[in-house]
Amino acid sequence: MNAALAATFKYLPKVIEYAKADLGKRYSLLEDWEIRLKEDVPAPYSSEKFDIHGRIVRVLRYISDADHATCDGNTLVPEEVLGIPTEIGSLFHDPAYDEIESIAAAFGSVAKTRKWADTIYGNILLQLARRQSGRVARIGGTAWAHVSYAGVRVLGGLAHWAYRVFGVAVLAVLLGGGCSGCMSDIVDSFDDPVYEQTEGE
Repeated sequence: MNAALAATFKYLPKVIEYAKADLGKRYSLLEDWEIRLKEDVPAPYSSEKFDIHGRIVRVLRYISDADHATCDGNTLVPEEVLGIPTEIGSLFHDPAYDEIESIAAAFGSVAKTRKWADTIYGNILLQLARRQSGRVARIGGTAWAHVSYAGVRVLGGLAHWAYRVFGVAVLAVLLGGGCSGCMSDIVDSFDDPVYEQTEGE
């Protein structure tokens, strides 16, 4: 018990330092980004961050900084898994969650809209995994896409905060307890986004 406690105190400062640095990350979308769906959305939606109509979801260019944290990536969860840049899913998911109630007002249901946004996030990671040339990267990336999707689904409305802040702990719970439904396939394709990390290390 004493050894475990000593180890906890020994590594706690490093964990806190890592967490602070990770929470400071920001990603900016430098050009409008188009995601093509397999079916039409329930209704059109437009804002400063989105132009959504028919089968097209266009995420409009945005800048993330300390004052405007539009996208902070997968906080406390790896930004890269087997060479797959998982923050690409967050380029859509983070601003979508910022506007989830507004999008839902057009679409008709907050719960269904949240699932729609979560599924697009998971589908983006899944397609990134399928693009990999190596078998191990494809299998590992596919597993990560499903785990990430399960994380945001299990936490529902808390995902925007708790999953991204406590992602590692959430993954442990998910692996022990399963997920909330399987991920459907709703994304047809998407362009490679033009983005950069604009804050943090």
